[in-house]
Amino acid sequence: MASRQLRIEEQNIFNNFIFVQDKQELISLARDGHIQKFSSSGQSLGQSKNTYLSNDRHQNIAFLEDRQNNKYIICQDEKYNIRLIRYVDLEDVANPIENDTYNHVLDTTSNTAVVSLNANGNVQVWKRGDDGLYTRKYLSTIKSYYSQDAYKPLAVIGEDIIVTQDDDSHNNFILHYWQSSVQKKISSSINPNVYCIQPFPTAGLNFVVAYDDKTIMKYSVDEKQNRIAETIVSRDGNNGNGWKSLSISSKGHIAFSENTDRQVMHIQYNNVDVKTIRCPTLLHFIGWISDDSILVSRSKEDVYVMDNVLASP
Repeated sequence: MASRQLRIEEQNIFNNFIFVQDKQELISLARDGHIQKFSSSGQSLGQSKNTYLSNDRHQNIAFLEDRQNNKYIICQDEKYNIRLIRYVDLEDVANPIENDTYNHVLDTTSNTAVVSLNANGNVQVWKRGDDGLYTRKYLSTIKSYYSQDAYKPLAVIGEDIIVTQDDDSHNNFILHYWQSSVQKKISSSINPNVYCIQPFPTAGLNFVVAYDDKTIMKYSVDEKQNRIAETIVSRDGNNGNGWKSLSISSKGHIAFSENTDRQVMHIQYNNVDVKTIRCPTLLHFIGWISDDSILVSRSKEDVYVMDNVLASP
């Protein structure tokens, strides 16, 4: 295993990263609100002219690629309108998605819809029409949980189904079937506050949740029986307090930071710890950028790429 520090100015490191695999480039939503583009070695490739809302404790950035392979970055402006920014030149698309409430989480679906969980607890979905304009297709009626410390309490799972936690009863997850405007509740055995939900890359409705009490759980939903199977991943995961320190690779390796020592990362596969790694910085952000490489950062401090993390010692 080897680690390399990326040459990114400290003040611009704000835990909002997207790694674009086919370009081998890194997108960062910086502390000053600019979108910055870097090579995989950290060389600057330019920044946006406009600025956007940035928060190192919330998932304020998403990525979208349409059927013509055009790439876009999704952010929100100072008025909470959702902006599509062209990846190629970091310029705004002319017509924003009109919106007047802060978006706590931004995400996208496989069929190019834009998803948000806003500060009122509403899940919203906008779909692009043939004219290229986005219109809202879904607004939830059941309130979903979020807090200032819950950086990603929403995930898109399965065939474009959205999962959140019920704000009223924290024992329930809400499955949002947004294309048919159906909301279904399904109960779990524990009820701490959800701080992060990440989709798990297997067939079916599977996801991993980090709770504010440091518990990390994996869930599999049986839609026909309206039941959920639960597996404990860890009781000591540092995934509260807004830090974005839970990530899942395309092959199903779960990486998370330890709560006892926040510079230690665990990698689990098939319910077995396969690697424990002491990282070169505190783990405010963890993100797989390939099946064997992970990007880690400490807010306003430093960014590293760790290669060959699954290799034998």
